[in-house]
Amino acid sequence: MGVELDELLKGFEATCRLCQMTLAGCIRTSGVSYLYRTDPVKIEEQHRLSEDHAKRLAELLNSLDV
Repeated sequence: MGVELDELLKGFEATCRLCQMTLAGCIRTSGVSYLYRTDPVKIEEQHRLSEDHAKRLAELLNSLDV
């Protein structure tokens, strides 16, 4: 596609500034799709990816000084 994630986040960053909020970061996970809902192997992989995503999100949230 040729677009970096940082480019896509610029709108979120601008909205945060407008609302006097701080963007804490971005947790990105690929490979999760509704299309794979009938493939048991893909379902298991998506479960693993979602658990990893949740772990990284919790780590980010716990690192915030609020």
